[in-house]
Amino acid sequence: MDAELRNMLVKILENQEQFRINQEQFNSKLEGFENRLEGFENKLEGFENRLEGFENKLEGFESKLEKNTEAIVSLEQKMMDRTEALFDGYKANTEKITELSEKIDDLRYDLNNFGIKVLRNETKILDLDRRLAK
Repeated sequence: MDAELRNMLVKILENQEQFRINQEQFNSKLEGFENRLEGFENKLEGFENRLEGFENKLEGFESKLEKNTEAIVSLEQKMMDRTEALFDGYKANTEKITELSEKIDDLRYDLNNFGIKVLRNETKILDLDRRLAK
């Protein structure tokens, strides 16, 4: 029985040694997994930081876009106001040109009538001058 106990004890010690080796291998692999997991966590943190940077840039672009949109709307309003003023000025100028054209036409008519009257009066003067000369 001693031999049997001894064999069992030897087997237990061998199994215990094998268990210790397996446990060391397991701990080593576990440590490797932990290191890899820590690496993944670091990479994930890096991605989160980059994403945060992109979000900040996007907010900056959105802010700039909003300012540009406001500037464009403001410019459009100014352009509309100026275009309206220019159109009003164009309309007023056209009305004045039409009015002046009509006045010029009236003056030409009056001038022609005046010229005709002058010719008639010259003719009358010449006739009177001929009569007086006789």
